[in-house]
Amino acid sequence: MDKYLTEDEISSILDDEADPELLELVARSPENAARLEQVRQMEHKLRVSLYRCNCPTSQQLNDYHMQLIDSGETQDIAHHLNTCVVCRREIASLRSFLDQGKPARVPEIRTRLAGWLKAIMPQPIMPDPTMAMRGEQSTSQVFDANGITVVVDTRPAGDDQVELIGQVATDDVDAWIGALVEIRQHSAIVMVTTVDDIGGFSCAPLAADKTELCITPQNDTPILIPEIDLIS
Repeated sequence: MDKYLTEDEISSILDDEADPELLELVARSPENAARLEQVRQMEHKLRVSLYRCNCPTSQQLNDYHMQLIDSGETQDIAHHLNTCVVCRREIASLRSFLDQGKPARVPEIRTRLAGWLKAIMPQPIMPDPTMAMRGEQSTSQVFDANGITVVVDTRPAGDDQVELIGQVATDDVDAWIGALVEIRQHSAIVMVTTVDDIGGFSCAPLAADKTELCITPQNDTPILIPEIDLIS
């Protein structure tokens, strides 16, 4: 009967430092091969759970780039960026996206709206009553234009704040993956995010107030919804 691998021997195999005899032992012993695979999977799960555990969230990086955070948090993130290549790459990707066809400074809301005259402004339509829970009134708001439907909804986020949940529905969802989502209240950008790989997006926390939503894809016409009611 073949001997069982020790912890040191397993570590040497995982680190690609094992000698040929040890690898041969694993090859002919199903018990040792199964144990090695179990340890490998546990190590992988640990690595995934620790990946970027000390990094700011994507929303915090977005807020940092848009200068929406206080000076203390700005200094903390700036210090982190000095040592984290992954976060610097994420900031660079966001900057590159915003720089495509965007002015260097964000103008006042009327000026910006004038620059968005070519944007699609979808018309609101009545939501499907089945979208509401039994006995409840639906808070979904549905907008449609040129075969593109945007559904937005809210749910409470505490202290008179809400989470905005959205979905872009179209025959070509791939064209909207990674699209920049900008949330404005009182003529100021309060939050940015991107559309995920199934056409969804969410932003929180937001004040339950009049809100403007703009979704800008890489290679298509932006969608601009000038007014959304966020219901707390």
